[in-house]
Amino acid sequence: MDAICFVLGLSAKSLRGDNLKDLIWGPSSGDHSAAKAAKTASVALVYTCDDGEVEGVEAGGELVFKRRITSGGSSVFEVDGAGASAEEYRKALERINVFTEVH
Repeated sequence: MDAICFVLGLSAKSLRGDNLKDLIWGPSSGDHSAAKAAKTASVALVYTCDDGEVEGVEAGGELVFKRRITSGGSSVFEVDGAGASAEEYRKALERINVFTEVH
């Protein structure tokens, strides 16, 4: 569930950690078998469009939404491989009728 909420752009407060870095898996402090712990994490959502559903995307074409946590704990948003601000990302999701803002 965290992955779905994360890729939809929800804030860390909505997820199970106090901050985004809490979502990155790492070995326990006593586990020395994992030489390198993950420093980043990402989730991608692939949306297949119907004909005429999204301007500029053919029937069967895909929109890829990706959100990544950097090693510093910040978010990076991408829509179809291009960087986007959180606001641009939210608006792109709204183009496919996914609304994440609570009113």
